[in-house]
Amino acid sequence: MNLYPRDVFIWRDKRWRLIETNSSRGVAWIIDTKAPNAWPIEVSLEEIEGCERETSEALPSAPPRSQASLTKLEEDFARLKAIQSAGANLLNPSERRRTITRLASELNCCRKTLEKLLRRYWQRGMTKQALLADFMKCGRRLNGETAGRGRPSPTGYPIYQITEEDQRNFEAAIRSYFLEQRLCLTAAYQKLQERFYYFEDGNGKKILLGPGNRPSRRQFEYYFRKRYGIEVRLRKRHGDKAYAVNFEAKLSDTMADCDGPGHRYEIDATIADVLIVHELDRSKIIGKATVYLIVDRKSRLIVGFYVGLERPCWETAIEAIVSLVESKQELCERYGVPYDPSDWPADGLLPVELLGDRGEMISKASSQLAEALGVEVANTASRMPNHKPNVETRFKLITVELRNDTPGYEPPQNFAKPGAEHYDKEACLTLHELTAQILEAIIQHNRSPLKEDPRTPEQIMRGVEPSPIALWHDAVKQYGCLGRRFDAATVRAALLPRDSASITHEGLLFRGLYYTSEHPQLTRAFIKAKDGRIKIPISYDRRFVDCLYAHLPDGPVLVTLAPSSQAYKGLSFAEVKCVRVVQSAQKIEHEQTRSQVAFESRERRAQRIRNAEKQRDALGKLSTNARRRDIVAARADQQRRENIERADRLCAQEGLVQPSEQPAPNVTGMPVKNRVQSSNTTAMTAAQRARLSM
Repeated sequence: MNLYPRDVFIWRDKRWRLIETNSSRGVAWIIDTKAPNAWPIEVSLEEIEGCERETSEALPSAPPRSQASLTKLEEDFARLKAIQSAGANLLNPSERRRTITRLASELNCCRKTLEKLLRRYWQRGMTKQALLADFMKCGRRLNGETAGRGRPSPTGYPIYQITEEDQRNFEAAIRSYFLEQRLCLTAAYQKLQERFYYFEDGNGKKILLGPGNRPSRRQFEYYFRKRYGIEVRLRKRHGDKAYAVNFEAKLSDTMADCDGPGHRYEIDATIADVLIVHELDRSKIIGKATVYLIVDRKSRLIVGFYVGLERPCWETAIEAIVSLVESKQELCERYGVPYDPSDWPADGLLPVELLGDRGEMISKASSQLAEALGVEVANTASRMPNHKPNVETRFKLITVELRNDTPGYEPPQNFAKPGAEHYDKEACLTLHELTAQILEAIIQHNRSPLKEDPRTPEQIMRGVEPSPIALWHDAVKQYGCLGRRFDAATVRAALLPRDSASITHEGLLFRGLYYTSEHPQLTRAFIKAKDGRIKIPISYDRRFVDCLYAHLPDGPVLVTLAPSSQAYKGLSFAEVKCVRVVQSAQKIEHEQTRSQVAFESRERRAQRIRNAEKQRDALGKLSTNARRRDIVAARADQQRRENIERADRLCAQEGLVQPSEQPAPNVTGMPVKNRVQSSNTTAMTAAQRARLSM
C-alpha cells in the first residue's frame, strides 16, 4: 500500500485521512476530513488498497495570527498533549470516551471541548497548526448588515444599523462619485448624504439627517475598504495601465527575455529640459531640443543618441538608429569631445530587436528595419513605460547630469506653475553645444559603475565592474555578441522613404528638382537620357531636399542638388511643394498681367500706326520711284536731325543751353511738299551748325 499516516485520499466519494495502520491485523483507522462530528473508523487495508494519495493537499490555511489566537493555540496544544499522554487507546470509542471524560474534570473544561480538539487535530493534518482557532469565522454574517450591535457612542447618539438598502446606497455613491468622478472619500460621503439621507421641511428645503439617523463616516469607510481591496481601489481609481506603471508590485525582471548583448535595444525620445539659443544670435531663444536615446538592455550601455530641433517622428528616429553605426570618432571630433575607442564597444552594431513605445516605431515605415536590415521591431503596450525601463531611467540619469551645471535648465515641474522662476535669461547654449554636453554625459554614464548593481553572484565573485562598458564586455565573453555590423550609408538609405526618380539629360529629376552626381554610372546615364528618360529607385529625407540616395546595382549613391535647383537648398519637400503651389497661383496672375500689358502695348502701337498712315495719306499718291529717289539724302538728313536732337537733350541735361523754337533748315534740297515734315524739330545752336558745316 502506498498510503502512510497523514495522507489524504478519496474513498467512496469522500476525503479521508489515514491516522494509523496495523499490518499484523491488516486494518487501518481513517477519519472523514469534512464531517463535523466524525470519529476514526476501522477499515481493512484491502478496502483502501487501490486509493491514491492526494498530492495537492496544502498546509492548513494560516490566517493573521493575533495574540489571542496564539494564546488559545498554546492552551489547546497543552490539552491535546495531556490527552495523548494519558496512555489510552484513543482509536477505541469506549476507551476514548472514558479518558476524555476523566481529563475534562482534571483540566477543568468541557468534554466536548476536548473532543473538538482531538477531532480537529486528526482532520486538519495532525500538527500543532491544525489546532488554530477559526477566529476569522466569528461574528454574524448578514451580507454586511449590522444586527443591533456596536459599542455605545460617546456622544450619546444611537448607533445606526446598516441595512441592505444602505449597502446599495454605499455602492451607488462609491461607483458614481469616488470611481467615476474621482472625488475623495470624504466628498463621496458628503454626496451620499445629500442624495439619500435627507428630508424636506415644510418650505421644501432639504435638510440632512442627523447622527444616528444615517450611516456614519466610519461605517461608510468600513464598507468601502472591506468591499474594495487596495488593488481594486487603485485600478478603478487610476485605470489598469496607470496601476501597472505606478502601483503594481515589481515581481519580474526585463532581463528574462534578453539573450545577450546586442539582442534587444530600447529606443525612446523626450524633450530636453534645457532652453537653447540661436547659433548666430544668442539673444534669441529657439526653444528646447528633442533627445533620442538607444540603450542595450543586457548591459545598460547607451549605444546611440540624437539631438535635434525636430519633434519625435520616424525621420528623427532614423538619425538615432544611424548613430548606432556612424563613426564615433567623427562624431566626437565634430562636437569637440575627446575620443576613446573603449567608450564605444558597440560601435557599428545593429541589434536583433529594437523595442519602441507605439510612437514612431509602430509606423509602416518602421517595417523597413525588418525588410532591409533584418532587425525585428517590437512595441510595448500603450502608456506602459515600465516595459522598457532601461531607456526611461537613462533619461533621468542624463537629466541629473545636466541640471546641476547647465545654464537655461528648466525643471519639468516648473511648467505652467504660477509664479515659477524664469530661466530664459540664463539660456546661452546652442544646439551644437547642448549636443556636446549630452555626449559628455553619455560617455560618463557608460564609464561609471551603476548604483543599482545588476551583476550576478558569479560576476561579483569574478570582480566584474558594474559599469555598462564592463558589463558589455563580460556579457560578450559569456554569451557572444548578437549584434550585426552595418555601414551608415546602407542603414540610412534602407530606412528613408522610397520612391522613384527620372534620369534626364539635365540630371536626376525628383518632384521638380534636379540632382547631380559625379558617379560614372550616373554620368553615363545622364548622357544617354537625351534619347529618353528612365526611372531608378531612390531614398529621400522629407525634412530637406539637399540630397538623395540613388539605388544603383552596386549600392546606394548620394546625389546632391544641381545648380539649377540650388535656390531650394535647405527647404523640406513640404516647403518646396508649398512654394510650387504659390508659384502656380502666381502664374495665373502673371498670365493675366502679360495679357493686359500686351493688349495695352498693341493698342498704343496701333494708334501710332494709324497716325503715321494719316500723315502718309495726306501727301497724296506717290510712286515707288518717287519715294525712293532721294533715299540717300533723306537718310542723311534724318540722321543729322537725330544727332541734333540727341545733342540738344545732352545739353539740356547738363543745363548748358535752352532748346530754341527756330525751324530746321532744308538741307536736302528737296521741295518742302515732297519732304516728310517733322513736327518736333528744334533750332540748332551755333555750335551745332558749325558741326554740320564741317
